[in-house]
Amino acid sequence: MEGLNSSEIKLVEEQVQNFFNKIDKDLNGVVTYGECIDYWKTQGVKDPKYITNMIFLQNDKNNDARITTAEFRSEATKLRTAIVYNKVHELNLATFLSKFDINNDAKITLTELENEFKRVGCSDSRSAAGWLFSSMDRDKDGIISMDDLTKCFQKIYPKKIGTFNFQKP
Repeated sequence: MEGLNSSEIKLVEEQVQNFFNKIDKDLNGVVTYGECIDYWKTQGVKDPKYITNMIFLQNDKNNDARITTAEFRSEATKLRTAIVYNKVHELNLATFLSKFDINNDAKITLTELENEFKRVGCSDSRSAAGWLFSSMDRDKDGIISMDDLTKCFQKIYPKKIGTFNFQKP
């Protein structure tokens, strides 16, 4: 988790473990492709197969259609990016920008992002906002612009990274 401070690492670790526990229905320490799709269906995701493919593409390093806790944890940053991408993809970038841009200047500041995390009840809004802000401020000018958002999400656009095609064991 390069580039994260100790409180950010702790936050990511807690979120990864909580997320893993939600998906791993049989609590065997392994998430299967089916468990992941089932979880996303219960969350009302429009395309659960898409986000499952993203998660497996990024986390199933040995391509056995299973994700262990170790695999999952080692790719926590990529997982967070995929989850954010899914939310942004559904809202679209302009809506995303306007949701966080409190003063309507077409830019998101760290303070605006932190305030939104506080509003939704994030326990460590400063760390969460800091992590997201540093990964989205592509040109490191201290603001997130529409250009930053576009560049950030182009790197994980599905046509550029493909999809995960697992083979049944």
